[in-house]
Amino acid sequence: EFSRELSVRIFPAKCHLASRGFLMGGTPPFGMRTVLVDSNGKRIYGPIAADRKVYSDFRLNLVPGPVKEVRVIREIFRRYVELGESVTEIMRFLNASGTPTMKGGKWHQTGVIRILENEKYAGTQVYNTKSGQMGGKPRRNPPSEWIRKPNAFPHIIDPEVFAKAQEIRRERRRKLSDEELLALLRRLLAKRGRLTERMIIRQKDMPIVADYANRFGSLFNAYRKIGYYGNSKHNVSQERLRRRHLRTELVES
Repeated sequence: EFSRELSVRIFPAKCHLASRGFLMGGTPPFGMRTVLVDSNGKRIYGPIAADRKVYSDFRLNLVPGPVKEVRVIREIFRRYVELGESVTEIMRFLNASGTPTMKGGKWHQTGVIRILENEKYAGTQVYNTKSGQMGGKPRRNPPSEWIRKPNAFPHIIDPEVFAKAQEIRRERRRKLSDEELLALLRRLLAKRGRLTERMIIRQKDMPIVADYANRFGSLFNAYRKIGYYGNSKHNVSQERLRRRHLRTELVES
């Protein structure tokens, strides 16, 4: 209860600092690094590996990271905005060129999407996108509750280029209806006889997996709508869900 009351008192202060453009902790995104600044935003020390401050009156801010990572960020936006490439095509290019992620692994569609939708690359601080009670599942807040501070960081991507990328993202999301998304799944199932996440990613003319998850709640829900239950991994998940519902009904009765 003490921790809950403390979080309630701290939240307004964090919102105030975020509105001034300071970073509220967390791991910096790919291509950016954390630095220490004073209360006026003047850089004191960094980049630093962690997000912890030495003194309470110090603040955290972001700056462009290594040149190689900055080039990758700009190349992703160039291919998406200027060349009109899809998220899948950009992912394939990064993996084919041997470009590692921040953790040294291979790129996935979600990683490319996070970069394309992260306003920090345009120099904007965004805070309070998610919230939740202590111990509870975080929920996504409506954009009206978000705290935005433009020009909080040195931008890697020009704000106009970033805005253009968001227009393209919205346009591509609107192109296909639910039935059209399911029709593409049915066509792939008829062609291959089965469905997997990797198979969908490799198909150039297929939407990204995240589109199915966002539209139907999960990729398995999209499978169910076309009557496909052949993936053993999803069958196990479905069986666990069925047992959970059964236990709940049993306890209630």
